[in-house]
Amino acid sequence: VKYRCLADLKERYENPQDGTTPDNFEEWVLQHFGPTILNTFFKPYTKKVWTVEPLKMSPNWVGTRVAKLPQEKLEELCSMDQSELANADFGWGPNSYFTFPKYGGTGNVWNSMAKKLPNEWFKFNNKVTGVNHKEKTVEVLEKGQTESTKMSYDVLLNTAPIDQLVNNTQITAPLDIVHNKVFIVGVGLRKPMTSFLEKFTWLYFPDREVPFFRVTILSRYGEVTPDSDKYWSMMCECARPIDDTITEEEMVKKTLDGLVIKDMITREAIESVYSITLPYGYPIPTPNRDRELARAHGELERHSIYSRGRFGGWKYESSNQDHCFIQGKEFIDRVILGEPEKLYKTGVPTIPRG
Repeated sequence: VKYRCLADLKERYENPQDGTTPDNFEEWVLQHFGPTILNTFFKPYTKKVWTVEPLKMSPNWVGTRVAKLPQEKLEELCSMDQSELANADFGWGPNSYFTFPKYGGTGNVWNSMAKKLPNEWFKFNNKVTGVNHKEKTVEVLEKGQTESTKMSYDVLLNTAPIDQLVNNTQITAPLDIVHNKVFIVGVGLRKPMTSFLEKFTWLYFPDREVPFFRVTILSRYGEVTPDSDKYWSMMCECARPIDDTITEEEMVKKTLDGLVIKDMITREAIESVYSITLPYGYPIPTPNRDRELARAHGELERHSIYSRGRFGGWKYESSNQDHCFIQGKEFIDRVILGEPEKLYKTGVPTIPRG
């Protein structure tokens, strides 16, 4: 399989198909990688993480998400045996290391930022029950209250799922966009840690035999875990279509079975299990996504409503936490200073201030 992949790549490196634009993600993979890796990896993995076939995805999201190595580097790596691969330079460059909060997980980044700003700017644990774009008001149900109150706005920045915003305001017809749901299963284990996992931070699984598409060894992110001399931990992510009927309890069982099948854990070492279902897991980049989002943004912006963030903007390729931070900064620069946004593209033509 490895050498068939290399042969496919060699053909594409030597005969680049410049000028032909792929209509979907499957065509993009074929154009850049070839049929072997499409059938061996991309088809099963895409189905697991996105819950749709690559044929039903746009290629617009790819950007830096799918790495392409030089032919010489790939041939060099593929010629190595297991012992040589153990010490090989895979060309990760600056991605070889990353920083992570010592305490509090990634949420600590945002908590620390919030503490630098006036406390009265924030209203936590309140529920937005409606947006009236004609009155320019937001209905908010405060925690512990039974009746909602109205807050007026000049400009509204929404980070909730844009399909919910459109449905609530009825500002335009419902959007034809798609998302999936993700089950998160966390497992706390007694040491010793499984030896082959000691070098990894996370692993991807195209294998249909197990439900998770990714397993993250969270205790590898830092030594501050509950009594890290005795315990280690991992987090598993399992995607399903939103109408899938499997329960969280069933998914937990399948996940633990999968971890045992892959020799990643033993049942005897399990100390604790945590699970949660995320009803919005991934915004799926379908072929008509950009057209639908442009339609929504056009109507929203006419009423001074802007939608950004992972599901507010619905563009996976620009919705990591760092992306979302920059989206917020650029939105403020646009509203206050009239500077154009660079990261998030709404598809709506903007007229510069003059």
